[in-house]
Amino acid sequence: MRVFDDEGAEVDSTFMIEVHGDDLSLVVESRGGTVGTASARNTEYTRGFTILLRRLSDLGATVTDAAVDSRGTKNVAWSDRRLSPVPARLGEIADIDELAKALMRSQGRVGQEPGAKGGNTTRRMRLLLDVPGYTPDDATRLERDLAHAPAPEQRRPGRGPVLAKPKADDDLPATYDGPTDLAVRLMRRGEQPILRRGLLQGRTEAPCALCGEVLPVNALWAAHIKRRSACTEDERRDLANVAMLACLFGCDWLFELGYITGADGHYVATDEAVAPAISARLDSLDGRAIPGWDGRASYFAWHREHVFRGRGATAKPA
Repeated sequence: MRVFDDEGAEVDSTFMIEVHGDDLSLVVESRGGTVGTASARNTEYTRGFTILLRRLSDLGATVTDAAVDSRGTKNVAWSDRRLSPVPARLGEIADIDELAKALMRSQGRVGQEPGAKGGNTTRRMRLLLDVPGYTPDDATRLERDLAHAPAPEQRRPGRGPVLAKPKADDDLPATYDGPTDLAVRLMRRGEQPILRRGLLQGRTEAPCALCGEVLPVNALWAAHIKRRSACTEDERRDLANVAMLACLFGCDWLFELGYITGADGHYVATDEAVAPAISARLDSLDGRAIPGWDGRASYFAWHREHVFRGRGATAKPA
């Protein structure tokens, strides 16, 4: 699942919520590839991770434990790849940005020799969570809630931007001498609102491009087939083909993380071993015809090469 900022713009940062033992867990996917090339992935790792921690803070969550969760550390004891500082009651932490940086710095020390400098601070990590109102059965709901900014009325009372807390009331200044309005410069996705409207074409319900289920528009996402960060300017403007409507009931997640792709006009499921529930969902999608294939073939080719988890992508015989 991709992170979206408070303005609704997609952040190049991927995460998922999984059940780990008896706990909910947040998995933040690693950054990799070369910036500015098609191989780049999760280039906004830090920003996405910080947004997720802020939203968990709004939910009153506690990070009970955390560890590096990369492929190379799977056989390393949890205690040897544990991150700090944990546990962390997010609602009581004044500076969420600093907490994000501290956890990332902690990653750089995992697997390093004593006294070694540097280290990878943008690895795949797993945070175990205790979130009021969510049980392990609510993993999908929590994932959706974290991906998007909550409506103002859904925020916890008194929670706004996370500011550093003064140590005591005596530290509060009596007056403020600086400007009360500050100009900021933001980069926004100019085509994004038009992209979604173009895919919906004024409909209040529309089919998911993967499973075909007709759903209300708030259950559908305008999903880029080729990652927007890897698209050229011309590709970003190819609104009819570069994206598709994908439902929030599993299809968007499966495609985003590469469990399914497209080849020869049909969807192709990964051959990796997956959980039974995921396998059943993939079986229902495997071999389905892809709408608008001719215009989208090149974008699916990029997805097969850079995102798909399978060893090959051959369409199921019709």
